[in-house]
Amino acid sequence: MRRLALLLALSPLLAACASTTEGILPHPFTAAQIRDTNRPGTVLVFRVTQPDQPAVLQVFEFGATDGEFVDLATRATDTGGNPLGPSKASRPSWSELRDHATYSPDDTVRGSASISTPAGDFSCTFYRRENIDGSVERF
Repeated sequence: MRRLALLLALSPLLAACASTTEGILPHPFTAAQIRDTNRPGTVLVFRVTQPDQPAVLQVFEFGATDGEFVDLATRATDTGGNPLGPSKASRPSWSELRDHATYSPDDTVRGSASISTPAGDFSCTFYRRENIDGSVERF
């Protein structure tokens, strides 16, 4: 009887939690994990490659944070470090950064794989999305 009472007491909370993730795949990281890993001064550089196009470096610089929001500077450069446009400053919440990895199971497959990169071999979680135009994106 106590279990039933506890379940009934928690049911609104459980329903609210379920509704926040219904229709989306699990995020690879929580907002707290992103915040705790990217302290002020952290610089992330991603090499983005596409067929028949030169590689582009996407640079993210994390600045001051109040725990909920962060000063973020982003820029794109060629592989020699030459800017491909102006640097952009923003102040997103950590939840907004997490939400960049929000995918629907209707058009995206989530899986595990091992990849080889110039930095080494890694086990990873991947997301493969098929767009309306038939193109495929991998994250």
